[in-house]
Amino acid sequence: MKTLRSLSICLIMLLSLFVLLQCDKKNPTEAQENQPPLIAKLITMAKALDWGGTTQIVVVAVDPENKPLTYSWKSSGGIFTSATNKDTVTWQAPDSSGSFVCTVTVSDGNSPVSKSDTISVSAHPLLNVETTRPITIATSSENATFNIVNNGTGSLDWSITTGTSGNPNWIKSVTPAQGSTVKGAKTAVQVAIDRAGLSGGTHQGWLKITSNGGKDSLQIMLDVAQLYVDPLSLDFGSTETVKKIKIRNSGKGTLTWQVTKNANWISTNPTTGSTTTETDEVTVQISRDGQAVGKHEGRVTLSSNAGTREVAVSMEVVSPKLTVSPTSLSFGTTSTEKTFSIRNTGSGTLTWTISDDKSWISVSPTSGTTTTETENITVSVNRQGLSAGSYSGEVRVNSNAGNQTISVSVSVTESGEWLEYDDGSFEMALTVGALNGQMWTRFTRPSGWSKLRVTKVRVYIKEKSYYNFDIVGQDNYTLSSGNYFPYNFTFFNMKTNVSQSTGWQTHDITPRTFSSRHFFIAVEPRSENGPHIGVDTGTYCEKRSGACLDGKKILWTDVDYGIRIFVEQVPTGLAAGPADDNQQPTEGAEGMWLEASFDQIQKGATGSSQLLQVKELNTQK
Repeated sequence: MKTLRSLSICLIMLLSLFVLLQCDKKNPTEAQENQPPLIAKLITMAKALDWGGTTQIVVVAVDPENKPLTYSWKSSGGIFTSATNKDTVTWQAPDSSGSFVCTVTVSDGNSPVSKSDTISVSAHPLLNVETTRPITIATSSENATFNIVNNGTGSLDWSITTGTSGNPNWIKSVTPAQGSTVKGAKTAVQVAIDRAGLSGGTHQGWLKITSNGGKDSLQIMLDVAQLYVDPLSLDFGSTETVKKIKIRNSGKGTLTWQVTKNANWISTNPTTGSTTTETDEVTVQISRDGQAVGKHEGRVTLSSNAGTREVAVSMEVVSPKLTVSPTSLSFGTTSTEKTFSIRNTGSGTLTWTISDDKSWISVSPTSGTTTTETENITVSVNRQGLSAGSYSGEVRVNSNAGNQTISVSVSVTESGEWLEYDDGSFEMALTVGALNGQMWTRFTRPSGWSKLRVTKVRVYIKEKSYYNFDIVGQDNYTLSSGNYFPYNFTFFNMKTNVSQSTGWQTHDITPRTFSSRHFFIAVEPRSENGPHIGVDTGTYCEKRSGACLDGKKILWTDVDYGIRIFVEQVPTGLAAGPADDNQQPTEGAEGMWLEASFDQIQKGATGSSQLLQVKELNTQK
């Protein structure tokens, strides 16, 4: 408002002067001299500036002859930031202190006039501290950094002093502790601390900053962790192998720790960690393997940012002794499971493993450790797939106190049932023709069995011939019209090329499953041109009629013959052979069915060899 009022007054004075000059003009016809312009006022808005500061300067001038005026400006320092051919300009101070003269020249084209004004320029630094407040130094740090900034002009000259609550003064150094910072610049200051001798918790300190641009004070908060370890000794004795160490931060901030050990029989897990308020656990495990008998000592060292603790570790190695009872296991014919015991009758820990040498033996468990307790070991045998007989094997116990062998024996007998047909002495007829004197025997499945498996055939022959025979069977048959023997069927081999022997002979066969209620097993000679099972070498005609039909010989003899089969029950759901329970023989109980042993002689086929069928007469002689 004062500036505007001054300008208004100047303008009024200039107009008044201009009017007086006009009234004083002489006759235009008279010769006149040129009159220079008049500078009524030079106004500087601010005559004291900071470095780089600006001010506006205005000149008020008139020409007595009302001629147009021109303007030009200059200064002894600084710069004009606006056009210098105007009556108003803006001047900017330099970044230095002193008095600077600004001059304006006004001209009407003939007589220039000038006027000057002096402006004082001086620096004004301003302190600013860049940091978080308060400054907190965590347990993982040993120093903190902040910046001193000169937000003013000139040079900011500053210095720093320190202080802490309590003793000792844990602020070790401030670098730099004093300095100068120019306009707009930053100076980094580092504060180093020393936690030695400080108790766990939070400690307070401060920094005081004084300068020619103001002062400031910073608070420093220092967290100090404290390492707490429990226990400080571990005694494993002669049996223990695992113990734990607890680590806790009883101070403030974060406790970081590492674990080392000085003996190879000691192991630790984990080996590093950090904690604020929680409790950490370190597992310490020892191994007596390979260590000499006696007392052993070592240590575990826990290092941290809050100091170091050592934990003493000790253990004893003593001698175990292996005792096994019994040292033999006999399973007989029926037992499948027995046990033996392992005991450590010495000291320390007995470490053991178990193996066996036979596929039919299994052991559980197969490894373990024993101190004072008794370990019971289960041995099982599996007779599945073993033929009848006696078997032996071994179970071996290996330990760090020696080895022991347990002998295992087992017997396998036949399982299942014998189905037998043994009619003793009877008269039978054999054909010399297509059917080769086959001797068919019909068997009936035991009550309650849905299927059975034949695994052995036992044949009795009183008098043998020199021809070998085959054992065959059939399970799916139909009956020929008016007859009782299986006429349409497919038989399968169960054992081939069997040598004849007198008496009872047992033959292992290819196992066969039967599902029909009635099924047949036959003994078939391997030659059709000679005497057969139980037949002498003589040639006989049919005793009953005294005739030989169509030149074919029917051979009769008195034969003692018997047959038995060994069967096992087949569980429901397993595969079986062909089944035909709906077509069964309609006459007779279980008995011997013989080819060529029917009471009628029928022609069963054409050609050089005919089928002769005679019904069995058990009492015929």
